[in-house]
Formats: sequence, structure tokens, C-alpha cells
Amino acid sequence: MCRRCRAGIGQYTLQSRLDRIPQPAWPHHTPARPKPTLTFPKGEIVPATVHIAFGQHVNMYHSYRGDDPVADDGFGPDIKVITRTLDILESYPEVPLDWDFDCFETLEVRMPEHASELLTRIRTRLAGGDSVRHMSWAGEALSWCTDDEFVASIEKSRATIKSVLNDDPVEAIYPQEMMVTPDFPRLMTRAGLRWVSLFYSASPFTAFRNDVQLTPNQMFNPLKWISADGEWDTIVLPTYHHADIIDHGSLGQYVDWIHRNCDGSALLFICFDADAASWPMVLEQGLPQVAQLDYVRFTTPDRYVTDNDTAGEVAINKDLADGKFDGYGNWSEKPINFEIFTELAAARRRDTLVEIYDPGARRTRGTHSALIDAKLRVLATTNYGLAEPVLHPDRLRSARAAAAALRDLSEKELAEARGDVPPSPGVVANVADGSVLLDDGPPLEQRNRRKLRPVAKPVVNENGLATEGVSLSLMEDGKPGPLVLGGIQIAGSGWLRSGFAVGDRLAEADLVSEQGDGKYRISGPFKWGDGSPAGGGVEFVLSARGTSPVLRIDVTCDIPQVDGLTEVYPAAISPAMSGLPLFVSRYNFTGSVHTYEVHEPAVALNNHVTNGWAGVSDGSIGMILAFDTTVLAGGAAIPMRIDDFDGSLAPLLNPFGTLWGEQPGHHPEWSGGSGAGQQATIEIGSHIKSSGPAFGGARLRFRLGLTAFHGAYPSDAAQGYALGIAQPPARLG
Repeated sequence: MCRRCRAGIGQYTLQSRLDRIPQPAWPHHTPARPKPTLTFPKGEIVPATVHIAFGQHVNMYHSYRGDDPVADDGFGPDIKVITRTLDILESYPEVPLDWDFDCFETLEVRMPEHASELLTRIRTRLAGGDSVRHMSWAGEALSWCTDDEFVASIEKSRATIKSVLNDDPVEAIYPQEMMVTPDFPRLMTRAGLRWVSLFYSASPFTAFRNDVQLTPNQMFNPLKWISADGEWDTIVLPTYHHADIIDHGSLGQYVDWIHRNCDGSALLFICFDADAASWPMVLEQGLPQVAQLDYVRFTTPDRYVTDNDTAGEVAINKDLADGKFDGYGNWSEKPINFEIFTELAAARRRDTLVEIYDPGARRTRGTHSALIDAKLRVLATTNYGLAEPVLHPDRLRSARAAAAALRDLSEKELAEARGDVPPSPGVVANVADGSVLLDDGPPLEQRNRRKLRPVAKPVVNENGLATEGVSLSLMEDGKPGPLVLGGIQIAGSGWLRSGFAVGDRLAEADLVSEQGDGKYRISGPFKWGDGSPAGGGVEFVLSARGTSPVLRIDVTCDIPQVDGLTEVYPAAISPAMSGLPLFVSRYNFTGSVHTYEVHEPAVALNNHVTNGWAGVSDGSIGMILAFDTTVLAGGAAIPMRIDDFDGSLAPLLNPFGTLWGEQPGHHPEWSGGSGAGQQATIEIGSHIKSSGPAFGGARLRFRLGLTAFHGAYPSDAAQGYALGIAQPPARLG
């Protein structure tokens, strides 16, 4: 058992679980698609012709540097490194480049004003054989986009590339920070995109390396990516970067391994941030090693994808990102992330109300168009990370300014849409889908208008809290004990805790309980293991309403300003479950529910975007954890820790907190590597840091809701209750 379990957070009580009758998976839900069976080639391999392509990923709007066009602390290094790259390639006219750009800040604003000569050189190269494809319009976190926002971003990117670069983009995409969901094949099809590049790097700056094991031929050829429901497909191109060259010692040795281990034709696509200081070294040292080899060809990735068949099929069930722990921690585990994302969630909530008041935006068309741009700008990944543990001061200012501009436009549109509509007392909108929601139940029929019925108060006494749908027992010391939701015992003793870690030293809240009017208040200061004060503390207010099987938890957590914070647990929740595998489900921003399986322990797991909720199951019972997006929201705000528990796996959910530990390995042996790329990325990568220091001195306020379900996949009813918490009803008028 890990040190934090021994210390107290995350101990699992599996006794006294109620008898349960497992229920079948609900038919509307999209379960995890099984990994394809891979067939490794047999017999003698005919050494491959190795095609090499280089990609320049250009974004001058940084999280870790500011807005000065000259200084090393701004985007001056971008201009210098890209210029140096083009200077080197003057000696290699046979080597084309593939480009992708953040369109708004980089192409529309910064390059025309501060790098016009460089922009002219790029236009000249494009006219001479280089290719350009999409990143997105504003460098958005595409996995946090709605369908309409995704399509709008690509349409605007297409227009900007044509206008600024005088070229038509290849209909392909480098998703900023590798942020994709299982819905990506469908989204790409809708937006008119043909293929996507995703890192398959043997380093902790990757995408799907640890999710699908590929054969050598598949590692260096396009693949068919089939959506989780089997209804959509696209082409995914495994892509690599400078750490993979380090992994092989040199570009020449990397190419030699591919030549000897692949059949027929292979593509080594090296694509990396264009401002990386390693680009000149890669080109100056690497090109002389490979340029004269008779089995090497230089190309663009689009030419290769066009000329070659796919080498296999893949299914990707997680939400991917190239941050620490191969997930979303860099963009959704800091207080500033919650602050900015909550404004985005509020604007989207108003969008639903606008559609109720003014279907088709007839009265608000002008404001509505400007609002789309404002949302895309707030969605820029660099408003949230990759920087750790804090953003550059310039980025903090611009992120908050973008959020404020979005709020103002959104409020203006709602006022315009409402117009002179009279108030409707007692009538509420279910903001999740535009229908009406009874305050103690799941959504009613679409667009139905009803009045709220009276809500029964819970019974609260010294033994606990009880309603028709919720039973919470208290332990002798007054702390939360067994929790039953809708007849399912989902937690045992000690399931709710709060604390923080400084390295191996843990501070935990010393909780005491107090009865209130239909509620339980449990609070206490943080103390170190020896009982000494650690500063700060937490308050939980537990309540339930009506007949719904939902326990509500209002959290106020004060994190002290402590040097060396590594982990923060504002409200650590340990459900009474263990299994192998575990099933992690979540509701994403395109309105889909997807599930992936977890087969191994993980010190930090954050591969599930959170449009209000995520859940976990051991296959027999499951729990959904929802958060009220009107109080605090995050794009991937429920990181989990998965512990080994007597040969099974047991989850700990850590909403609005952050986790830390050793980075996962990435199987360099699959592609003949040494592991040096993994080590170099950990030692050099500025993103491989804990978010903990960002919480120092912070006060977090948020509202959670817990509900339970039978089986591996959340039921319709459980999802309805979760959405009722995530998007509480809004009174019309």
C-alpha cells in the first residue's frame, strides 16, 4: 500500500456492503472499444525505404513566456529559432517542412507586426513545396470544445491561413497539446479534416503510446482510427519528436533502426514546437547523417499519407493530452485553471438560456457571432498551461482579460435574448439540455414546462443523515461513515478526507461534526502527522434533498502558504470498491459519455475531460462524482489515484486537487530505444513539475454531488442526477 494510504488518505473499507444485483450496461452508453489484435510480421523483413518529414508547430502565445517580441522571456526566441531553422535548410533544398499555426495570436497579430520578414520566407517556402495544416484558430483545447466550437475553429483557421499565408491548408490537424477525445474522428469528419498527427513518443510528452502497442510497421505508417461506437473513422499518423532522436543516440541511428525493422515503406515524422532550441542541433547534426543514404527520402506527411495505405486499425478510449502523466494535469490542476474555466462554463450556460428565449439567435445574431470568437480565445490551451506550477504574469493577465470579455459579451447576449419576456415564477430550465428539471429528479420531457413540487427535508440526528434516497451514517468520532445511495452502499468508513502533501510529509484535516438545519457540517484544521498545526483547514457541508439518491457536499478549503507543496486533496473521496479492471466514465463537451478501462495502478490519472461529472466502477457498482459548474468548474477537474489493493485496483477521486509522483514509462524497447528520451524529458521538460505550489494560500469553494449505479457503466438515471448537479436549474424570466 502506498505511503498516503498508510498515512490515512485513501484507506478503503469494503465491509458491510449491501447485497447488490448487477445490472446490464445501458444500451445508449458507449463502452470501451477493445484494443485491436496486432499481428507481428513473420519471416524475413525487406528493409524499408524511410521517408523523413519535419514539422514546425508554431505558437507564439506562450504560457511560460510573455508577450515581449524581442526578449528571451517573450516570443523573441520563436523568431530566432525558426529563422535559424530556415537558414540551415537553405543548404538542403530537397527537405520540405510541414507547418501548423495558432492562427489568431501568431498569424493574425504577432508575425505580421514583429516578424514580417520571417513570414515572407514561410510564404515563399509554401509556394515552393512546403505544406501547412491546421492547429486551430486560437490554439484551443479541442477536447474541451463543443461540436459547433470545433467546426468554427477550423473554419476560421482555414480562412486565416488562406488570407495570411496565401495558401490552402492541407485538411489535416495537429491538435494543440494532443488534446483529443474518442469523438475526434466524428468531429474531424464534420469539419472536413482527413488525418491527424498524434505523438507516439517513448517519452512523457506523448499521446497514445501507452494505450495501443503498435508493430514497427504500424509505428511509422498511417493507421485507421475508428471511433468508440464504430460509426466514424479517420486517419491517425504516429508522430515523434526530439526526445525520440535522443532515445536512439542520433537521427542516423534512429533511421537505421526503422530501415532494418520495417517492411516496404516507413515514415519518420519529427514534429515539435518551432521555438525549441534543439531544432538547429537536430538539423545540423542529423541531416548530414541521413541525406546521402540511398534508402532515405524527404517528404511532407500529407504526401506520404496520400500515397500509402493504412497499416492497421486503432481505437482510443481515453481523452488524450501530452502533459505530465500523459494527461490533463498541466491544464486543469491549478486554481487559475478553475477560475478561467468557470467563466467559460457560465457563458455556455447562458447559451442554453439564450436558445430558450431566442431560438436561432434571431435577436442576438451580431453578439452571437462575436461570442464564438470570445469563447475560442478563452479556450486557448496556454491560458491554462503547459507551464508549471504557475503561468507567466502576462498570460495570467490576458487569460483573465479574455474571460472577462467573454462574460460581458455573454451577459449582453442573454439580455438581448430575454428582451421583454415576463418572469415565470416557479418555472425552471434544465440547462443541460433545454428541458425542465424537477428539483429532486432527473430531466422531464424535452421542452416541457412544469412547476417545482415541495421538497421533503432530510432527517438529521446524531446517527447521521437520511432521506428516501440517501443514508449517511456517522462514526463514533462524528466523521462520515457508510454511505448508501439509492440502495447501493458506495462508501464505508473514512471515505471523505482533506489534506495536502509536502514531499512524503502529509497534513490531514482533523475533522469534527456538527448538526445543522437539514445538514451536517464537518470541519477541522490541517495537522501534521505529529499533531502540530499545519495551517489552513476545510469545511464540508453534507446534505440531501427530496427523493433523489444524491449526496451533496459543499466544500470550502483553505490551503496554507507552505513551501514545497506537491499534492493537494481538498476533498479526497475513496469509494468502497476494488476491481481489475476499473471502469472510468465521463461526460464530455460534445454531449457523449465514454468509458475506458484501467488495468494498472497510477499515482495520477487524468485522462477524462469533465463536462460536469466523471465516474468510476469496479464492474459491480459504480459512483458518479459531479460538480456544480455554477460554483467552480474545470475541463478535467477530477484527477484520480489508482492504488493496488490486494491484487485489485482501488480508486481515490480528488476533485479540484492535484496529484504527483513518478512518471509512467513509455516502452522505448518497442522501437529500439534506450530510455534516454524518457530521462531527458523528465530532467529538461519544464512541464514535468507538480502543480502543488499553485495552491499555496488559495481558498477553494465548490459543490459536489455523489450518486451510484449498478454495473460497469453509468445508468441513464444516474447520468440524469449527475447533470442535475452539474447544471442546476435556472428560473426563467
